[in-house]
Amino acid sequence: MARIQSAITLLLLAGASPNLCWAMEPVTIRTLSYYKSGSEVGGVSVPVEIWFDQSPGKSFRLAFIEDEIDGYGELWRAAAWQAALVAADLSGRDVAGVRLFFQRSGRVDGPSAGAMTTVGVLAALRGDTVLTDVAMTGTINPDGTIGPVGGVPHKIDGAAAAGIRLVLIPFGMRNDRDESLGRDVDLFQRAADRGVELRAVGDIYEAYHLATGKELPRPAPATVPTLSNANYQQAKIIIAKWRIKYRDEAAEYDRVPEEYRSDYTDECIEDAREIEASVDDLLNQGLVPPALVAATTAAAEAALANEVARTIWVDEQRGREAATEYAQRFAQAPMKRRMAIDRLKNHTPRTLGALGTTIYAYMSLIEGITYENLANLLLSGKIDKPILTRVTEEDDVELERILEAVYDMQAASDSYDYVQDVLELAGSVAGRPTPESMPLEATADFFRRAAQANLNQFEKMVIDQAAVGAGVTFTKAKDVMLGKDEDYLLAWGAGQFSQAQMFNEFEGDSLSLARLALSIRTYSLSSGLIAKHYSLGVEMDEDGGVTNVKLDAPLKYMLDFAEDQTRRNIQLLRSADVDPSDVVFDYISAGTMRSGDESEQLQSLRWYWEANTVARTLAYLGGFARETPSE
Repeated sequence: MARIQSAITLLLLAGASPNLCWAMEPVTIRTLSYYKSGSEVGGVSVPVEIWFDQSPGKSFRLAFIEDEIDGYGELWRAAAWQAALVAADLSGRDVAGVRLFFQRSGRVDGPSAGAMTTVGVLAALRGDTVLTDVAMTGTINPDGTIGPVGGVPHKIDGAAAAGIRLVLIPFGMRNDRDESLGRDVDLFQRAADRGVELRAVGDIYEAYHLATGKELPRPAPATVPTLSNANYQQAKIIIAKWRIKYRDEAAEYDRVPEEYRSDYTDECIEDAREIEASVDDLLNQGLVPPALVAATTAAAEAALANEVARTIWVDEQRGREAATEYAQRFAQAPMKRRMAIDRLKNHTPRTLGALGTTIYAYMSLIEGITYENLANLLLSGKIDKPILTRVTEEDDVELERILEAVYDMQAASDSYDYVQDVLELAGSVAGRPTPESMPLEATADFFRRAAQANLNQFEKMVIDQAAVGAGVTFTKAKDVMLGKDEDYLLAWGAGQFSQAQMFNEFEGDSLSLARLALSIRTYSLSSGLIAKHYSLGVEMDEDGGVTNVKLDAPLKYMLDFAEDQTRRNIQLLRSADVDPSDVVFDYISAGTMRSGDESEQLQSLRWYWEANTVARTLAYLGGFARETPSE
């Protein structure tokens, strides 16, 4: 208390505005970490104090108070940003002008305090206290689920030495590696041997109750959501359009002489036929969102098969320069981009639900711009070999580079076409009017920081470690990851290309919406990257295909929780007279996807997270994020 009073006195003496809202007392959390020093491995529990002030007209900021040079490592700082942003989102609090302070002693790095830090920030914002004999380890995901971490046996040892009564660990972690013994040990037996109670928790609501003794408000349970009839009928019209495109592209492929087809193009067309055949079954079940996904995917696969084969045909008949020119022109991407941008410039969402749908339209534009720029870099030779295609010594690398550009250009074209589809859906979205004034820029900045925190964590935890393990530079390891994981390529490309183009093309509210969509999409992609490559221990082959998810129990928990959380947030919007058609589309599509293989389950998780993020954003922009009926 003396520190806070002194800080206020200093601010007033310095002429600072007295219009500050100070937390009465700092919240103290007990974090757990482990260390390696030569052959010695151990764990420690270190208290961290968290408090805040708030000053109108300022941005959301974090301050790290340390007593050692570089006391907070990059990963700890990034995890603190993520924790603060998740806490602000889940609380529904307006954090404009909030400064969060973190104070601890010594040096620390790593993301494993993310969940405990989220509890601490929530407690500070809500005026609660954290029990002094409770500690936790685990990362935090965007919907509040808690991700697995390492070093847990040693953290239990550190907690026991510090007199901690209860340690919370991520759900699904029964065993973990003891670095001293060189093998996995039973965590619950380890805790029992040390006189510590161990509890596995899967989400922040459960963790908050155990750490504070208080319930964290949450949107009420909800039934399975469905689309409105108007949205349903409009979606069927769009599906019919994509099915016509599929038939046209498949017919064009049949006209390509067999000598210019390849195993790859034949596989694409067979996949397209199989996917297209599922559309009627999905429609008969009333599953319009996955039917639309299937129709667009079938058309895209058929178009890709057709255009790759035709590029090979042109290359054989007219030469490499003609093939390059064909790849640049066939999809008419620049014209379609111009049309998509003009549509968005001329579109004003009249309802809050239509605003959500419009955000998805901007996301589609962003994806198109990213793919188009990647294609142009490949075709110009500025990227001198394929990114996603694995080539061998027998391959014609230059031709493979051109063919990958065809893939990117076709993806760009499809994304631009989808902008029109989404805006047509927005026209049928009724309900609560769009507020006259909304904090679009502040919200965009909020998610931009969250996305950057995620990417910083991902590159430090995954790419840096991969570089060290392979004995290569960070740049080389990054290039390898860009070629293996298309989500990382899209997140990287959005920052490289889309942001600059948005600033050049849009202004006013349109620019703010573009920035918001860019931030949410990058946040969604980057959150999925951390879940895949760190929390869930996903293993991938050389082509980027998922071969194994080491921690499948946490994945199932995350999917179940994300599905339930999305359902609750959809009901929250509907209770405020907001038509959440866009969120329902993602929800239903994710539900269908999660019954597939591990790769599809990971995609499903990302869709749930994105749907949750958009739903919470609409509640915040609508001014009712804190008015949630709780269970």
